[in-house]
Amino acid sequence: MRHTIVGQRREDRARRTILAGTAAALVPVLVPAATMWAGWAVEGTVLAAMLCSVGAAAVVSLLLLRVTRRMLGEERRFDDDRRLWRDEANTDPLCRIANRRGAYDQVERFRADAIPGASWTVLALDIDRFKDVNDTHGHAVGDRVLASVAEALNDHLPEGAAVARWGGDEFVVYMLGERSQPEGWAQALADAVRAKPVRCREGDLFVGISFGLATGPSCNQFDDVLAIADDALLKAKSQMRETDPTIDMSDEPSVVTIATRPRPKPVMAPTVA
Repeated sequence: MRHTIVGQRREDRARRTILAGTAAALVPVLVPAATMWAGWAVEGTVLAAMLCSVGAAAVVSLLLLRVTRRMLGEERRFDDDRRLWRDEANTDPLCRIANRRGAYDQVERFRADAIPGASWTVLALDIDRFKDVNDTHGHAVGDRVLASVAEALNDHLPEGAAVARWGGDEFVVYMLGERSQPEGWAQALADAVRAKPVRCREGDLFVGISFGLATGPSCNQFDDVLAIADDALLKAKSQMRETDPTIDMSDEPSVVTIATRPRPKPVMAPTVA
């Protein structure tokens, strides 16, 4: 409805502008003709024609200026809308961070600005026992967990890094540059997620993440480095223990595992014989 009203207003303004321009263009022709018909002297007719021509030119110039300003304003609004649509298309609606489409756009910008000799550092993260969270506490709590993890990751990103929700409960942190000892900031991200509770009916829920870390030169495709990080993530998930968190660092890639809080046991109500 709003777009229909705006469109009608634009049509009305365009119609009025065309009528005003046509009238301004006809005045220099009609006025001299009227003065000649009225029997004015030649000098008076010429003077009237000159004055009408100047006035018509001024009116047409104002109309053109007005139309130009409107066109520029419409172009700016269209650019703003297009930027908003692009941002919405590249942003995960739940976590308010980049989605996969937005991540690939950011990857291309990283590659364009990369210095010679830069390396990819890619961190693939997965929430531990996320299905248990949904099954035990409901999908609404699961959504809050996803948003909480995204917020923790976004708040503790190292300089020059970006984060995206890759799908489901998997997130990816990536950067292109020189970064020494990436295991350190990977561990810091895991600790930040683990320290951020999520409120539910049963109390504060603390979730953990497992992740795989991989690095590779900038000449490598981002997807190739991400595939290595995903393989490391699978190894981390297989090593996860409920009561004994372990940290296993291998040379290439690194694997870090953080265990989640054990699932609460159900309370059985007594039965009456």
